[in-house]
Order: sequence, then C-alpha cells, then structure tokens
Amino acid sequence: MWTTRVCIVSATLTLLSTPHFADAGSPAATRPAPGALTLERCLRSSLRLQDLQQDLQLLAAAPMYLKISLARDVIPYLLAEESASVVGYRHEPGTHDLGKVSGRAAVAFETLLGVPLRPGDGVRERHEMALRSLAVYRAAIQAMSDEYGIGITTSEAARKFKGRFDAVDGHESANRAGIAMLEFLAEWFPLGKTLADLERVVGRPAIRREDGRMEYAFVTAYGGYSFLFRIEAERIVHVSVGSLY
Repeated sequence: MWTTRVCIVSATLTLLSTPHFADAGSPAATRPAPGALTLERCLRSSLRLQDLQQDLQLLAAAPMYLKISLARDVIPYLLAEESASVVGYRHEPGTHDLGKVSGRAAVAFETLLGVPLRPGDGVRERHEMALRSLAVYRAAIQAMSDEYGIGITTSEAARKFKGRFDAVDGHESANRAGIAMLEFLAEWFPLGKTLADLERVVGRPAIRREDGRMEYAFVTAYGGYSFLFRIEAERIVHVSVGSLY
C-alpha cells in the first residue's frame, strides 16, 4: 500500500507541474475536451490501433480536473470482460490486453492518472486497486489544494471571464462561450469548488437536470458544448464535458 501511495503522490506532483491548469492558451486547454462519447469509443468500439492510440493521446492531453473525472468514469469498465477488436494489434504477455474492454480501461486509467495497474491481476483485483488509487489520488490533490491552492481564485476568474458567457444567440457566440468555459475550467480547477462559486463566474444559474447534475450548455442547431457538474455535499466532485461538433 505504501508503494501505491508513493506512486500516486509522485504522479500527482508530476501533473501539478504541467500546464494543464493555468496555461489556458495551450492546445490542450482549448481543443474539444474528451467526453462520454469519446470514452465509450475508446473503450468499446472496434478500432484500428492508430485510432486507439490517438484516443489515448486525447485523454492524456486533458486538463487535470477532467483527468480525475474521466478516471472515475473509466473504473466500471475494468469489470467488463467482453472483447473489443483492434486492427493491427497483437497482445504481448505481461501487458494489458487492448482486445478486451477491461484491458483498454486499465490503459486508459493509467494514461489519465499515471498510476499503474498490474496486468497479471484479475479484473476484480484491478477494479479494487483502481478504486483505492483514485481515492488516495483525490485526497492528495485535495490536501494540496487546501494547503497551496490550485488554479486561479474565484474572484480572479470572475474578473477575467466576465461577460464571456453572455449572449449565446448564434453558432459563433455559442462556440466562443464553450471555448471560454474550457479555458475557465482549466485555469480554475472546479473540483472541490461550490456551485455558488461556479455560478458567480458564469453569471447565471446552472440548469438542474433530472439526474441531479447541473448543466451549462452552449449549443445551437449546428453544435456546441455541454458541461455537466455533479455536486455532493455542496461541492463539485465530477465534471463531464461534451463537444457536439
């Protein structure tokens, strides 16, 4: 367990030293973020090996708040034992099998958090290991956030992004607002923040969905962006980002 904690803290420090929070002008901050459809494709679809590698690169380039949220989404797939063909791939002993959903999920989890899962373990053992690893990882992030702060403050964000989510009345304005939200979340780090903090920056209330999640959508008939926030104990604990283009 101590080895696991060392690996997780090391991976956490590595991510904290990258520009995935504050450098909102970087390609990783402004490109359409990986959402549920991308994750489903990455883990379940029949793909060419190069396409799967590109999907994993997209996960690796996600900002930190989204890596943590996606890692939580990946964990149930670790129990899925069905096959998922990969053209041009041959499984090597001692590695995760990309021809199985559970193997792809293990690689995706490792890609997102930098925390290893043992290929030789059974699916349930890897699932339990991932649950423990994510819990320790999130606790380490929260401790660092409480001690040092992560990202810009809510007041700074409110000043910087004031008016950038207003007047979504057409395709261009919806696209601008969606990209502004990607930049804002990458700089602000929403996990652990309150819904009131989020609404203060955006300038209007989020919409409550039937499943209890809060949503901001910047969409027109031509596409757009959707941002879903799960709230527990008045804090944001999970974010889903969807690009509808």
